[in-house]
Amino acid sequence: QYVYADKIRVTDFHMASIPPPLCHYQLNLTSAICCLAQSKKHVAFLLSNRTVSLYNVVDRKYVHEKDYELDEGIGNVSLIYNLQWKDDDQLSFLECSSTWNIVEVTLERSGFATCRVVYKSYMELLWQSYSSRGYVVETFDGKWNLLEESRNQLEPLCLDASGNIEFKTQFCYNCCFYEQERIVVGLTRSNQFLVNNRLLSDNVGSYSVGDEFLLLLTLDHRIRTFLISDISAGTTVSKLGGGRAVERGSTIIGHDPSGTTVWLQMPRGNLETLHLRALLISKLMKLMDKLEYRQAIELMRKQRVNMNLLYDHSPELFMNNMRRFVDEVGDCDYLNLFILSLSDEDTTTTLYSENYPQKTGRSRERPGEKKVNMICEHLRSTILKLEPKRVCAFFTAVLSTYIKHIPPMISEGLVALHDEASQFDCKDELEQKWIRYISVLVPEKNLFSAALETGNIP
Repeated sequence: QYVYADKIRVTDFHMASIPPPLCHYQLNLTSAICCLAQSKKHVAFLLSNRTVSLYNVVDRKYVHEKDYELDEGIGNVSLIYNLQWKDDDQLSFLECSSTWNIVEVTLERSGFATCRVVYKSYMELLWQSYSSRGYVVETFDGKWNLLEESRNQLEPLCLDASGNIEFKTQFCYNCCFYEQERIVVGLTRSNQFLVNNRLLSDNVGSYSVGDEFLLLLTLDHRIRTFLISDISAGTTVSKLGGGRAVERGSTIIGHDPSGTTVWLQMPRGNLETLHLRALLISKLMKLMDKLEYRQAIELMRKQRVNMNLLYDHSPELFMNNMRRFVDEVGDCDYLNLFILSLSDEDTTTTLYSENYPQKTGRSRERPGEKKVNMICEHLRSTILKLEPKRVCAFFTAVLSTYIKHIPPMISEGLVALHDEASQFDCKDELEQKWIRYISVLVPEKNLFSAALETGNIP
């Protein structure tokens, strides 16, 4: 969202990355916007005329539901900030008047918003959000506290073995608490990035937190990726790879927690998208675990990921679901791409070793068998067991398994080609089509020599 006085301009990044002030559509409100809060179902705008304007999220669009008037519990000269959702009909925010207050707002069906002061403090309150245990509050001295609803007292917040959460600097401004991930993050004006009680990096310009990954854009213009599980567990945090170089002056806007996309704002104001390898491989791992091979192979082709990963990710899972793989992919061109890209290299210990830190170095090949030959033989036998029409449709993939075999089985492929074509009325047409396919992959000299071995020169 892009706030412009009493208007909010909305851009759906999943549709297109349109930079402000351009947008997909615009919402016109009745007064200037002071602050807003968004959840998966709703978005609330607190306006300068003491009104809460509520919108529902319907098909990824904001649809106006109702306007609520704040009651007289809030002074006209109060400073209101840090608006957050508590549940579907309750909000909370911080109020600065003679004291600093945590205020809870209940949206009534009558059209009024009832305000109740939950907690008063003579120390400045910087940030608050409701969690399952109560309100999580950051005070001006950098300490993080928990305010239970049954008690009117702040208690130190403790998330892991490192003890109570306390940021050592008082100039930490970009803070947030993520309950599910059990982490508190903050970015100081001196570019220090703090996670719980640890200094994760001292040269961070912007960041984005998702369900699995933490992305940091450092001052040396690289995006570095960290696993949330490592951070929340309090173990040694290691970044995935050396980082992705980006343009100088870029800022992370956010990333898709369930996808591979990261959105950046460039120094000229335009928005750009990129696909990080860590997010990409993580997405592929989930697809392969769910046996969604069609989506996985399409994503691999689009992002130029080595297709050996389909097997290397989990050899046993892949071999046990070879028929599911053929049926799920359902495209001979994709099968040919996979077969012809096969190599005996284990990509989980070479190209993508950073995404598979738990992989052992033991060989996964059966005695006397190589990875390429084993996959070719199993895939060939799987295709040949299909219905005759499907075998004919996938037969170039069968030929690819003969050619990719180490050493190539060109003569056997030609014999299989002749036998398969003889089962159909359009025998000559199929033979010519499949021979043209083989001639693309095999040098003419080798193909002619193999034809001599079959004793069937035509």
